[in-house]
Amino acid sequence: MLHVTGTVVAQTGGYRIEFVPELTVIKSYPVQMVAQLLPIPPQGPATQALVPHNVRWQWPLAGPAGTVAIRCGDRTLANINVIGSN
Repeated sequence: MLHVTGTVVAQTGGYRIEFVPELTVIKSYPVQMVAQLLPIPPQGPATQALVPHNVRWQWPLAGPAGTVAIRCGDRTLANINVIGSN
């Protein structure tokens, strides 16, 4: 299993931030994947303040992976290198 946890800071209150349940494979050897974050905007008025969000998800891996990029939209927030499988 690949477990990813972290903190994402939104510039406006009221957002929910979740991982998309599917990993995207962008290269097969070494395996390179993308975990996408999905920001869900507030339904009504929101505060104008920096708000931290704890995010976490886990995905099954069929074998070792080379890297996993954590992205939100077209922005890469982190790259995790040398991932193994147990």
